Amino acid sequence: MLDGSLKNDNNAEVSGISISAPYTTDHLNSQIDRFTINEIGQAVYVNDSISRQDRIPPNKINHYYYDTQPDISSVSDSPLSSTVAFFSCHPVTAEEPIKEHLLADKQIVTEAEPLVDVYFDYVHKYIPMIHKSSLIKQMHSTTTSPSRLLLYAMCAVASRWSLSQLGYNGSNLIPPGYTYYQKALGLLDDFFDVPRVSTIQALILLVKYQEYFQRIGYFHRSYAYLGIAARMCIDLGLSEVDGEGIEAEISKRTFWATFTYDIFVSIEQGRDTYFEASKCVAGYPVATTEENSVYEDAITNHNILIQLSKILSVTYSIKRRFTIRKQTQGNQRTKEQTVEEQSWLFSIHTHLENFFYEISQDSFAESQTTQDPYIGLIYMTYYFCIILLHRSYIENPLDETEYNFAPYPHRRLCVNAASNITSIAESLQKRFPVHVFALPIRGVQHTIHCLAAAATIHQHEMLHTEDAMAKKMASRWYLSTKAPVVCLFSWHSQRANKQ
Repeated sequence: MLDGSLKNDNNAEVSGISISAPYTTDHLNSQIDRFTINEIGQAVYVNDSISRQDRIPPNKINHYYYDTQPDISSVSDSPLSSTVAFFSCHPVTAEEPIKEHLLADKQIVTEAEPLVDVYFDYVHKYIPMIHKSSLIKQMHSTTTSPSRLLLYAMCAVASRWSLSQLGYNGSNLIPPGYTYYQKALGLLDDFFDVPRVSTIQALILLVKYQEYFQRIGYFHRSYAYLGIAARMCIDLGLSEVDGEGIEAEISKRTFWATFTYDIFVSIEQGRDTYFEASKCVAGYPVATTEENSVYEDAITNHNILIQLSKILSVTYSIKRRFTIRKQTQGNQRTKEQTVEEQSWLFSIHTHLENFFYEISQDSFAESQTTQDPYIGLIYMTYYFCIILLHRSYIENPLDETEYNFAPYPHRRLCVNAASNITSIAESLQKRFPVHVFALPIRGVQHTIHCLAAAATIHQHEMLHTEDAMAKKMASRWYLSTKAPVVCLFSWHSQRANKQ
């Protein structure tokens, strides 16, 4: 990966940090070494995070390039030898401290405090990535402060749920939190100097804010911000973070929130994911001793969504690969390809069955789907995964092989899944105000996405079933699916038109 560009040293500020490369006290004598590339074409003056997944191990690189580099404490972007020393002392997270001018001052903290409380009352349940007690300690500390970017992003999202805005119907010209959103956007460039966990959290919340109040370019803008957050996760090695302690816990929570967003948005937009589920070995979040039962429940529920998101990620990856193959060879499969596809189908479906059995116990019983929007989201996502896995085999089933894989009733599984999605959305819509659909990850858009999958199956049944009663039932389900879609889309579009 090549970052930055070669620039003439005349542009550098010798009295401070170089614009094109880290400043060294031996500025003139070291410039030849610094302005070189290693065996893979990487510029030596670019910060090389040891946790990066695409990084070539240092024992395969000639080290003499790095012999004249300064100590990390004296530079903003440090070369390889210094980062190796730095990360060896910080095995959990590679986050660099936030520079003093990027920290929130007391006036900002005082202004944000009421909205921070609102954030944890409403948003945290669905995106439990920020550790409340640690943030509060920073806000009240006389020696340090939270990231300004993160505070503004939290305030932007929380403003939608403040008491004065709960009845907001899109009639105001300026949507709630938009001023904070603009302040956060104005700080982004300053916070792109190095990857930080707090910056990843802020980017996720900026994506979240756009779910409340869309603008033209909604899908691309969300994907762009999410992409920056994902690449920062990769650079910091968050997909492999484990262990105990507050820093490790915050890193794990932040990574899995980004991972879940990544799979939801990627499937939604038909893009490749930034993360490969099999390589994401970060530990699952756990509640800390400072957190009460409410936040502990939020972590437990989110872990269930993480497990499902990992299955969904594998399903999506496999379906993408098989679809690309189908584009080149049509519906024809070799015997080996058939066996491979049967194996994946059996493996994923078994994981889904096991997952369904586990969540159907106790407080996550399916009967609770209409009483809690979060549980409804879990089940709708589960049924979406069923449709994603089985839909392509309705028209093009796999051939039998000598391995005797059990045949699946693909059509019936999809029809049942679609009916359940429609029923859950319809029930939640009757039981709760429409704005609760904006709370979960990906907000209203994810519910619309699940309903679109259900409508696809209902429409297929209307067109292909020969049974008159089944056709009538499919038509009724289709109309029932359109009703919440129209309602949610209309509610969402009202906000888009106001920006």
